[in-house]
Amino acid sequence: MIKKIGKISSDTLEDLRELATSIMPLMEHDHSNYARGRKRIWLFHEINLKTSEVTTGYFNERLWNLAQRFGCDIGLMSYGGKSLDSTGLISYHRDHSYAMSPAFTINLGQAIFGYDLNRQGGDKRNFQLNDGDIIQFDCKHLHSLVEIQSEIRFGINFWKLNEAKGFKPLI
Repeated sequence: MIKKIGKISSDTLEDLRELATSIMPLMEHDHSNYARGRKRIWLFHEINLKTSEVTTGYFNERLWNLAQRFGCDIGLMSYGGKSLDSTGLISYHRDHSYAMSPAFTINLGQAIFGYDLNRQGGDKRNFQLNDGDIIQFDCKHLHSLVEIQSEIRFGINFWKLNEAKGFKPLI
């Protein structure tokens, strides 16, 4: 399941882009083998994907309020684009067990999102993400960011921590 559930208004879009740009210097290189060359920052909580430890992440009240609209308590922001120090890309993967499905993505810029319609795999499709699009998808299906088509693209992703798997919120 993948669907566009909304679009950020143009005023809010520019404010979000300014906020994301101001956070860029705080972003670090991703440690995931799926996202080599991408820079990202954990929002609200951070997960050590090797040990599954939950620690506090970068907190911003505006982003927190946005996450609350989706009932989420963890996020990840990344960026990439032409001539930048971050590819912004991630290859096909399923999200770690810290994340409950669905996931939500706010797209700032233009990109191609890859998604496998079959949870077991075998039906990969590409979806155009336009500036301000908000999508909801089952993050346990294979998915990727295939291509960035704008000079700069930010992805703001939100999930609910999976408390049943032991991932308890600290906020």
